[in-house]
Amino acid sequence: MQLLDSGFPDQAVAQFGLVIRFLPGFAEAYLGRARAYIADDHGVLAMRDLNRAVELKPALAVAYLVRGRLHLQMGDDADARSDLDKALSLFEAALVRTDEVKDGATEARGLLEELN
Repeated sequence: MQLLDSGFPDQAVAQFGLVIRFLPGFAEAYLGRARAYIADDHGVLAMRDLNRAVELKPALAVAYLVRGRLHLQMGDDADARSDLDKALSLFEAALVRTDEVKDGATEARGLLEELN
C-alpha cells in the first residue's frame, strides 16, 4: 500500500502479485492489487481482482465499496447500487466502529444518495 500511496501503482501491482502467488486465498491482497490497477487505469483487471476478493471473503465491506465505485465509473448504475448497498449493510453490521468502518459507511451512503 505504501507503493500505491507514493504514486507507484505499477510496482504495487507487482508486489501484490507476489503476495497472491504465495497466499492465493488472501482476499485483502486482491483488494490491494485492484486498487493499484484502478490507480493505473486498468478497470477491467481491477474488477477481476475485486470479484475474487469478495468471492474469497464475502464480508469484506471495503471490497464492495471499491467495486461499487468502479461500477459507477464504468457507468453501470445497477451493479454499483447493489455493491454499495452490500457495503453499507456490512459496514453497519460491523461490531467494531473504527474510523475506516465509519468512513466507509458514510461514503457508501453518499454514493447511494447520488444514485437516487
